[in-house]
Amino acid sequence: MRLAGLLLVWVALTLASCSQDGARSSSDPIALPPGAATAGISGATSGSAGVATPVSSAGATSSGTAPIVGAGAVAGKGGAAGTTSVEGSSGAAGSGSTAAQTAAGSGGGGTSGANPTQNSGGRGGATPAAGSGGAAGRANGAGSPAAGSGSSMPGAMPVFHIPLRVHLQASQLTNAELGPILSELNQIWLSQAGVCFEIEVTDSETNRTDGFDFRYTAGQIPGASGANGVTQSAHSIWSIDHPRLNAVKMPVMNPAARTTAHELGHALGLAHENPPPSTDCASPCYCAQRGDDCDEYLLRSGTQGFFLSPPEIDIARGRAARVALQSRTETQCDEPVFMR
Repeated sequence: MRLAGLLLVWVALTLASCSQDGARSSSDPIALPPGAATAGISGATSGSAGVATPVSSAGATSSGTAPIVGAGAVAGKGGAAGTTSVEGSSGAAGSGSTAAQTAAGSGGGGTSGANPTQNSGGRGGATPAAGSGGAAGRANGAGSPAAGSGSSMPGAMPVFHIPLRVHLQASQLTNAELGPILSELNQIWLSQAGVCFEIEVTDSETNRTDGFDFRYTAGQIPGASGANGVTQSAHSIWSIDHPRLNAVKMPVMNPAARTTAHELGHALGLAHENPPPSTDCASPCYCAQRGDDCDEYLLRSGTQGFFLSPPEIDIARGRAARVALQSRTETQCDEPVFMR
């Protein structure tokens, strides 16, 4: 009996130990694989674009970026096409402007609020094409519009094809480096707004007579020291080779792609989305009006965000329709043509 009692005590202690180990292991987080998506809520109210909603997955957040350095600019008012819009590499957004030039630093943190992919038309499904006839939102997957299922689907129809000449005379970017940048640029615009840039890359300084001209530089942008990018006119749009941008929850993969897409947004008639207390925001200030995280917006100064709101998409598509190649009806973008 005494031996049997000792045996029962030993069994009880062993079972208690296994239960504690099981409790610890059951609390381990389960990581989704890169590119994992969730089924969204399909549909949109009439006239409003359905927008895809991202999910958290491995690689969905930025691994962190180096602190931003350099002289920043003070945000002014405007940024619409036809004026000079400067995206500064650092500095908080503020008030004030100069005669013909609008400048913006990277700004503060922005207001936190509703998911920037929500709109009045409801949320789209698991791919950017989901949502009743609506424009695509950000792609699912590893945090960039170039990753995830369905990210190459046009966000709106018809697709507008705009000629874009990229000048590299002052740049040190190689063709191999530039390829992913230009690909992500088109993913940002095609998947959300149904806009393709039909790109030719050259070392020539000769501008096109139609479409847009874009220039990269390894140094500073002429007349805009410390800026990441500048839009002066349809044929004078600039980015530095390696922009310095603040991290966001859903970042682009290539900072240069984001700055390029940002500046082309100005060329398509969009103003900055730098929320109050800055005065450098569209009127109305869409990100603030919608309660979104402004840092996730493509037109926010100095961040890695790439989201376009439905009102911005409407404005950009209106401008794109006037400068697009009327003979092009494809729903996808061509690969860049390198003429260097």
